[in-house]
Amino acid sequence: MQGLRYVLGSSLLLRVLAITAVAALGIGAIQILGLNFLNQRLKVTEQGFGLTMAMMGIGIAVGGAVVQRIASRRPANQVVGVCLAGVGVAIIVFALAPHFGFVLVAAAGIGLCLVVARAGLATLTQQLVPDPMRGRVESAVNMVVSVSTASAQGLAGLLGDPHFLGVQGVFVSAGVITLASGIASV
Repeated sequence: MQGLRYVLGSSLLLRVLAITAVAALGIGAIQILGLNFLNQRLKVTEQGFGLTMAMMGIGIAVGGAVVQRIASRRPANQVVGVCLAGVGVAIIVFALAPHFGFVLVAAAGIGLCLVVARAGLATLTQQLVPDPMRGRVESAVNMVVSVSTASAQGLAGLLGDPHFLGVQGVFVSAGVITLASGIASV
């Protein structure tokens, strides 16, 4: 609660927290709807979806390896914004992929850009929060990410119904929202 109160008292931290929450949207949708979507659209099996998630993991590993190199060249808000925009574009590519190869490239791109964006958001948080409050604020951020991911999964399940947006519509919407968040972050 102390961490949340501290965040609510800072408009800049509140923006960082909002951007962090938006970053979880697309991943939540893919986790819930990805297998069914890929199976229906591209006839991808559970093993193919596992490969998709492995490619996302490889993207995360590569992003983790290069984040310092990327982040040292630009201000954190620009790195976060460009990477969130990249996540948004990759989610849209995932949704519109005509072949499974595009899905794998998009998944790797999502992982790479997401980890770099999260590292940039963590850097911004560390710069804005004094040492005695840092753990509390990080706990608040983790809670918001968890709530955002779970909410995205729930909304994706509801909105993925063909009578609403449909699965592809959910992915494209999540991609557009994430892309817009990235542009706003810059």
